Amino acid sequence: MAGGAIVVGADGSEPSLTAVRWAAREAARRGAPLHIVVAEEATGAAKLIADDAVAVAQAVEPEVATSDATVFGTPAEVLIAVSGDAALLVVGGRGYSSFAAAVPALVGATSQHVATYAHSPVAVVRGRGDAAGGPVVAGVDGSAAAECALDLAYEQALARRSNLCVVGAYEHLDGIDTRARAVLAASVAMRGHRYPGVAIEQVVARGNAAEVLVGMSRSAQLVVVGTRGHGGFPGLLLGSVGLRLIHHADCPVLLARTREPMRGTEPGAP
Repeated sequence: MAGGAIVVGADGSEPSLTAVRWAAREAARRGAPLHIVVAEEATGAAKLIADDAVAVAQAVEPEVATSDATVFGTPAEVLIAVSGDAALLVVGGRGYSSFAAAVPALVGATSQHVATYAHSPVAVVRGRGDAAGGPVVAGVDGSAAAECALDLAYEQALARRSNLCVVGAYEHLDGIDTRARAVLAASVAMRGHRYPGVAIEQVVARGNAAEVLVGMSRSAQLVVVGTRGHGGFPGLLLGSVGLRLIHHADCPVLLARTREPMRGTEPGAP
């Protein structure tokens, strides 16, 4: 796999093919190669699945350099392993093996595990997977992770030629409204010269951050949030806002993550 590729996991299910189409368009926007990965366990159908996924990607973006690989192992383990060299890892909301297929609102176990432990940014393509209208929405809270997400959201808005809606949500807004707006404005102002073509809307909302962003996802084409990074307790790597979004958002969710030295990040790893 070429370094800097957009990597997408495929398993033959319709949600995974939706993710392949989304990843192909993202590769075209970035001028990056697309690499399709199929995890082979015991079905013997991996090559057929990979060939079908390549055909789907090329039908959407025929100019994108597309490659594929079949790798023995469970989907989550395989995708986490290849994420170390990826510019972005893309997964569908759920696949054939997911118990969550019976509950349409919920993301599959593989996608949640990948979103939590991957070494690269992760896009979970769910809801209106082909959404092209509406703004890019970025959730910010003043943390380092949120600042990383805001940079990525600006890049996405610029590449998509869309507006960017920067959202700060607070359950107890009384008494901090002015300060919250000042923090939001400062984060936006320091990026204006780098992204002069991006039209910005700043929103300070009262309410639970996850619920606010899920609501805004219904009219957005993409929601971008940060993750906690690999330094904390493993169960908290994704964070409650990101976790709720990948289960309930009505459009794709992009989880920003800063690069860190690869080391054991699975539960129980030293």
